[in-house]
Amino acid sequence: MKSIICISTTPWKAHFTSKQQVMSRLTDCKIAYIDPPVTMIARFKDKSLKDYGKQSKKEQINDNFTVYRLPLFFPFYNKYRWINKLNQMLFVKPLIAKIKKEQGFEDAVLWTYTPTAADVIDKTEKSKLVYHCVDRHSAYKGMISAEVVDGEEKELCEKADVVFTTATGLYETLAPYNPNTYYTPNGVDFNLFNSAYTQPLECPEEIEQLAHPIFGFVGYLQEWVDYEILDKLAKERPDGTVLLIGPIADKANVDKLLENPNVVAIGAKPQKELPAYIRQFDVCLNVFRKSKLSKDVSPLKFYEYMATGKPIVSTEQPAQVTEYADVIYIASDGEQFVKCCNTAVLEVNEQRKQKQLEYAERASWDKRVENMRNILKKHGV
Repeated sequence: MKSIICISTTPWKAHFTSKQQVMSRLTDCKIAYIDPPVTMIARFKDKSLKDYGKQSKKEQINDNFTVYRLPLFFPFYNKYRWINKLNQMLFVKPLIAKIKKEQGFEDAVLWTYTPTAADVIDKTEKSKLVYHCVDRHSAYKGMISAEVVDGEEKELCEKADVVFTTATGLYETLAPYNPNTYYTPNGVDFNLFNSAYTQPLECPEEIEQLAHPIFGFVGYLQEWVDYEILDKLAKERPDGTVLLIGPIADKANVDKLLENPNVVAIGAKPQKELPAYIRQFDVCLNVFRKSKLSKDVSPLKFYEYMATGKPIVSTEQPAQVTEYADVIYIASDGEQFVKCCNTAVLEVNEQRKQKQLEYAERASWDKRVENMRNILKKHGV
């Protein structure tokens, strides 16, 4: 049985993203999934992490899938390369060695989602190296040096056997470093989200009293969300509701938006419950503020929206949405966004809806991962 050591950027128990979706479908492999690191100062800034050091360092999900947690990292490793090298040598390399010994992973494939792995790949034995790039990592805000992160990524790509990228912009950036680079967008758990279209799911009690039309957004409420457009929509449609579902990271902007009486934020919901909420949407919103980061994301919510058959109104970013311009509404500014919402809420185009559902089915995670498997086999991975 093939073995994979996955260095992830999303905790296994977090809301399922591309990392968990892909790894959970490689059922013919033994997988060691390494949760992302927590720094020594992060646990003081985030109360939810205060007991991180006391948590179990290993969790068996099933016979072939184990989750591992790293020791606390030294901070500022995305700003100073020498700190990253220190973290990789002191914490990542020993963990990989431990995994190989415990699991009997003699020829494990090292599959990483983070450029920081560039400083450990030459220090550990592996059969093959896969880099799966799902974000423009150097565009994140905070204690980051774009030069350091981009340098790590270039080195990682040059040494990888296969590079997957989830956006065309990422592909264009990384393809010059490695001829085995492929554009493989994110996908959707089609059967789950299509249930919002095929099944009479009950309306969740907490949104039963909301005024329609409901203009709904699902996702992390981060700084890359275009809050100005949402504010304009709320003010232009006082008869309806702007409903926000997802964890709040940008509290200042969300609090300001909530000053509108018809804006409602209900926090994060388990993925399996989301179809029941989206079924109540009259229009699904994909709203990204223009930035280097937003341009090259592959939003999971977008494909999930498509699988529900609901009308979708999107900003021009991420660039990926233009591939579906024949079935969604794309707005260049706030005024046009409101106009598109007003049109979408009255949409009765069944042919357009069916084409949207066809696109979503083609983007199912099962089909995405099967395509990735074929690429890996082609390159002997």
